[in-house]
Amino acid sequence: MNISPERLKTLRERKGWTQDKLANESKVSKRQIIRIENSKSSDNVRQNTVKRLAHALKVEQMVLTGNKPLDPEQQLLLPDVQLSSRISSQVQLAYDLVKHRYGPSHKDLINLAPLLFVLLAEGSLAWRRQCLDGVEEAMERLRAVSKERKHLYFTHQQTNIELGLCAEEESIDAADLRGDTLRNRDDTTLDFAGEDLYEVTPFADYLCKFSEELGISGVVDFGYGVSDDPWGTEPYQICRKELNEITSSSKYARWALEHGDVRLSDIPKELMAEQARDRRIEWLESKLSDKTRKAMEEHERLKNLFAKFLKGDVQ
Repeated sequence: MNISPERLKTLRERKGWTQDKLANESKVSKRQIIRIENSKSSDNVRQNTVKRLAHALKVEQMVLTGNKPLDPEQQLLLPDVQLSSRISSQVQLAYDLVKHRYGPSHKDLINLAPLLFVLLAEGSLAWRRQCLDGVEEAMERLRAVSKERKHLYFTHQQTNIELGLCAEEESIDAADLRGDTLRNRDDTTLDFAGEDLYEVTPFADYLCKFSEELGISGVVDFGYGVSDDPWGTEPYQICRKELNEITSSSKYARWALEHGDVRLSDIPKELMAEQARDRRIEWLESKLSDKTRKAMEEHERLKNLFAKFLKGDVQ
């Protein structure tokens, strides 16, 4: 039988193996593997050699010989790499809640993250272009009015808006999701107050708008919760309805989960049943650490102090 030199080398390298490793796994000599891979055309070998190599590489023999194309389901994956990034306990809980509601593993979510981010990013840029079109249409209507009504002389003063349109277009073309190029412009032609530009958060605005259009309050909520960001996104909460069902009205159970004292996956399955609610709450509350309990007490103290300040009881 013939083995394709290119196919053998490709399959071995996709596996991340050296020729020594393949020789050990297949019980085919390294010398023969080198000879096959260095051949300028398909190399004639014994059927048993093809069988051993194919078995070691986990492919059909016809794939190795080149008589069958590489099957995507049988292609060997590139070696996995370990991602290392510290996240807050609340973001970790968000991952757990997504898994609880929809089923994907944390690895699935990490694999999907680039795709989902790009879709949201491009959606936000497309939305900003639509907004620009609306501004330009409004300016055209204003120009028409100024021509018909000469006494409305102030309608001619659109220079700053036009400069703003150009700046926004440049930001969109640069895929500047956060509006950084707007805040960091060196020129002084844009007559905007610095604090106004500080409030420019296009990506955050789009996410809030998208969530509102979907009408998924309780699944995604903005304005409080997780704040993990230099991305200009508002603090958010994920699957709050599910979390409330799990923790009921117990703030101690909720804090234990939110502050990483316990994970959703740690809860015994028998305690997740509806009839086990009281035992589940008791179990979660028992996991509350002293550190988290002290943080709760400090939070309550500051909350009460602020309430008194608003009433005028505290100067």
